[in-house]
Parts: sequence; C-alpha cells; structure tokens
Amino acid sequence: MTPVTSGEGRIDPEQVIKARDETQVAAADLSAALLDQIDIGLQDRLSSLNQRRLLAAAAFAVAILLAFAPLVLAVTARRRESRAAPPPVVPAEHTWREHAGASH
Repeated sequence: MTPVTSGEGRIDPEQVIKARDETQVAAADLSAALLDQIDIGLQDRLSSLNQRRLLAAAAFAVAILLAFAPLVLAVTARRRESRAAPPPVVPAEHTWREHAGASH
C-alpha cells in the first residue's frame, strides 16, 4: 500500500479513495472467507450432534432390550415347561388312604 500523502506532506485524495476501495474489497473478501469457515464449522457441529443423537438412541434401545430380556426368557421358559409337562396324575394310593381313614 502506498502512503496517502503527497511528496509535500499533504493528503492525496485520490490515494485515500484508492486505499479505501482496496480496504473495502479486502474486508469483503475476508468477510466471505470468515462466513465460509463459520458455515463449515456449523456443518461439522451439526453432523457431530446427529451422530451423537443416533448413538444415544441406539444405546437407549439396547438398554431397553437388555432390561426386558430376563422377562421374555422367563415367559418363554414357562411356556416350554407347561407344554412339556404331562398332566398331573393323582396316585391311587392317596385316594385309598383317604377312604381307609374314613372307615376307621
């Protein structure tokens, strides 16, 4: 950048206008570059938040499944036992003793 004064120590208006224009162009370029970087930073942050949200949802789902697993296993075990067990048979001895005790 050139000095804005003329050789006689006076301010040169043409150089001041030129310096102002250069400064405005540089500020506009810098502003655009800063906005681009801010946009990139925000996109990265949003992506990170979405990943964390998905991870939290997956962890919650796993916790729910683990919490209900013992209940589901117990119910299925009871169903298997009820299907596999034969119907209860009353022993003949037991009924004979009841009748024998009643007649004495």
